Amino acid sequence: MNSLPVRVKHTSNVAAKSFDKIFSPKAWPIIGHGHLFIPKIGKYSADIFSDEIHRMMKEHGVPIIKLILNGQTMVFTISAEDTRTMYQNEGKHPLRNSMEALDMLRRKNGQSVGVIAR
Repeated sequence: MNSLPVRVKHTSNVAAKSFDKIFSPKAWPIIGHGHLFIPKIGKYSADIFSDEIHRMMKEHGVPIIKLILNGQTMVFTISAEDTRTMYQNEGKHPLRNSMEALDMLRRKNGQSVGVIAR
């Protein structure tokens, strides 16, 4: 797997951190972190996904988190500056796939689908 540098603090003098070092909660085999969003089982609600990702970051004290959802490893950030830094360090041909289920849910709820590529 590629090691993409990602800044982990909100100050400009912090060195980039590799993709492998980004915090990730314990994942289950096959479903990754999907169990965290299963109704009545998971701690978080998929209906307010963005808010729940933010709550998860606050609970773990991290501004960047890596989750495996629907078979895709995804990185979420709180800060626009961290997102910019991550995109600047992705390499010449970054892969920014959207998560179709998340797109559909956000569109249904009238929410932004964010910065994605199809």
